[in-house]
Amino acid sequence: MYRQICYAVLVFMLGIGTCFPCIRSPHELMTAGSDEYPPRLNNYSFQQMTIASIIRSIAETECIKVVFDDSVTEFVKSTEITLRVLKASPVRALSIVLDTQNLNGEYTSDRNLIVFRGKVPERVKLTDIVYSNVSFVTAIEQISQVVGLKIRLHGSAQVYSGASLTITLRGGSLLRGLELILNSRRLTYEYVDCKTILVFADESIWLN
Repeated sequence: MYRQICYAVLVFMLGIGTCFPCIRSPHELMTAGSDEYPPRLNNYSFQQMTIASIIRSIAETECIKVVFDDSVTEFVKSTEITLRVLKASPVRALSIVLDTQNLNGEYTSDRNLIVFRGKVPERVKLTDIVYSNVSFVTAIEQISQVVGLKIRLHGSAQVYSGASLTITLRGGSLLRGLELILNSRRLTYEYVDCKTILVFADESIWLN
């Protein structure tokens, strides 16, 4: 089933119904103790480890459980790689691993990350996200609320407090859509706890 998020003149629509979540103002979002939690910029160095082990070792530091679809199970468990990433959030490091190995990742409603190739697994609820000239901060706050997360904007991301967003994403999970929106502005996030994420500037460097 496809759901659709469409923001036009501040209207929020879902294919399974219509709802109007309570959205805090951008000022409230940015001043809600956002710098209380310094972002973690981790250095990762994996030497000849299986892809499955690398993905799980990164994900276990966050509130993310990983499921490998049948389309990739054998590949990720038998293929060993070397990877070095500097100054990366765990979520960004996961994205780099998937991208470099031509793997796809989507989230289920309980925030399990399903790693696959080809067709999106049926357990993933597919969503269309369409924003047209909407406040960037309002957009990411809205998505985070729908997936059950609180969002904090770090000082390094405040340059986007007055920015607008126009983007169309077809057929993915909501949380993955949020990641793609953040990536489009060279931003990333990490879990402060399992219900709160901190958005900050992505300074990651992929070395090999």
